[in-house]
Parts: sequence; C-alpha cells; structure tokens
Amino acid sequence: MLEMDARTKAIGIITGGRVQALEEAGLMIVDKQEIDRLKEKLDGKGECKYCKNPSEYLAICQNYETRIFVGISGEYLQIFDEDYPGFCDNHKINYCPMCGRKLS
Repeated sequence: MLEMDARTKAIGIITGGRVQALEEAGLMIVDKQEIDRLKEKLDGKGECKYCKNPSEYLAICQNYETRIFVGISGEYLQIFDEDYPGFCDNHKINYCPMCGRKLS
C-alpha cells in the first residue's frame, strides 16, 4: 500500500477546498508523527552534536596565526582563542543555534 502524505490524508478527511483555504491562510498540514519528531527534538531528546557535546565547535575561524573557536557550553555561546591565557567571551543564549533545542 502506498503511503499518503499529510495533505492527501487531510483531503480525505475534509474537503480539498478547505485544505486549500487553510494553506492560503498560512497553516501547514503535517503528519502527527512529524509533529512528535519535532517535539522530541525541542525537548532535547534528539541528538545535536553541538549542544550535546561541548567538544564540538560551531566554527573555527583562522585569524592570522591565532584561531578563534565558537562553541556552546551549557546555556552560553562561547568564543575563545587558542592562546593561554587568551581571549574568552561568553554570551547567554536560550536556544541552540543549530537544532533549536531550548537550553536550560
């Protein structure tokens, strides 16, 4: 049996005209499984190599002979260089910039 997408299932339940009206109003018709998957991701049950693993960096910027590292540490966006003692700056953030998970 062919698997139907959420829009096709919705047309089977409500008229196609109403589905079109919902879409024109900016509403998306998505499958419940997709919503559950997104909820898990936002609840932190999904895997993100950046906010779940402090040794993974969002970026490494080469600036002459000193590299600048950008990463996530707890609830903070951390920017630092490789010199010791060196530059280190922390900025409080609410969500992971890569996966959107709420950081708390």
